[in-house]
Amino acid sequence: GSAWPPAPLPCMDRISVHLLGRRRGLVWNAQSALVLRRDFGIVGAMIGHPPRSLGSSRVLPLELAPEEVYLCLKRGYCRLFAQTPSAHPSHPSPSKSKSLKSLGATTTTTTTTTTT
Repeated sequence: GSAWPPAPLPCMDRISVHLLGRRRGLVWNAQSALVLRRDFGIVGAMIGHPPRSLGSSRVLPLELAPEEVYLCLKRGYCRLFAQTPSAHPSHPSPSKSKSLKSLGATTTTTTTTTTT
């Protein structure tokens, strides 16, 4: 059998989790959500709303509870991005790092600019 818990991911392969509020996290990438569920036992909750033609199944993003975010960080499965209100989660552009005391982790603030 495999060792549990699985080994940490290399830094560049860690799953991007965008902080929602102070402690909950969002995963916007379908492959990342699958890896969290299948390989690491982190289930979360799909909270997106699909078009009516697809029925009532929930879709991305995957929302992680504070405990799931903490566990992912502790085990080396993810990296955090602090979302600013204007940030679009599908195109994060990391900038300065800051400490997030409530999770005991380093996060990256994401900012985006829109030109018209």
